[in-house]
Amino acid sequence: MSGPSARAPGWSALRVRWYDLATRVAGAVLRLGFGLRMSGRGNVPSSGPVIFVANHQSYLDPPILAVSARARPLAPMAREALFRFKPFGLLISSLGSIPLRDETGDAGAMRAALAELAAGRCVALYPEGSRSPDGEMRPFRRGFAVLVKRSQAPVVPMGMAGQFEAWPRQSALPRFGGRMVCVVGSPIPAATLLADEDSGVARLESVVRELARSARDQRRAALNSA
Repeated sequence: MSGPSARAPGWSALRVRWYDLATRVAGAVLRLGFGLRMSGRGNVPSSGPVIFVANHQSYLDPPILAVSARARPLAPMAREALFRFKPFGLLISSLGSIPLRDETGDAGAMRAALAELAAGRCVALYPEGSRSPDGEMRPFRRGFAVLVKRSQAPVVPMGMAGQFEAWPRQSALPRFGGRMVCVVGSPIPAATLLADEDSGVARLESVVRELARSARDQRRAALNSA
């Protein structure tokens, strides 16, 4: 299989090109408007199902994940309320977003995510459950382990920094300028995380915390050298 659809099996070439255009525009806005820098993007598998997992700071997180995932279109889980404003709901639906009606567990969202992974595509989620109220990472909920267990897809951890300063949940509008950083970690096989579910959840949380710490260090160094 070759061509644009090879990166997102089951998607038409037109839909992949639309996704690519949207992520290029988002990437330009994030780089020019918010100083986004990324590292580790070569860790993203070029094919097969992938679950992207990251810390959650801001409304800016989903486009940052999409840009950081390179050529792999991904379906982020997004709060159902975001789909209620029809123009925006149609936009994010066209880009693959999955509505999440309950942060503590949504069978419909789980089925949709499993269908994406079974087709060889990618999903993105935030095990903290919602955006951080203070920029600090909170403990991971266990729900994502069910998705890993049922799909057997590898997990690509990501750590981000600077999004809270750019657009905290308490603000209606973003603040342009500054610096944001996303660090992409190495894929973790499902079997590694599922050998012991409790330790697997703790291990993934630890990896994401370390990546977020690296992102903060890179952000601080960039701001100090500016």
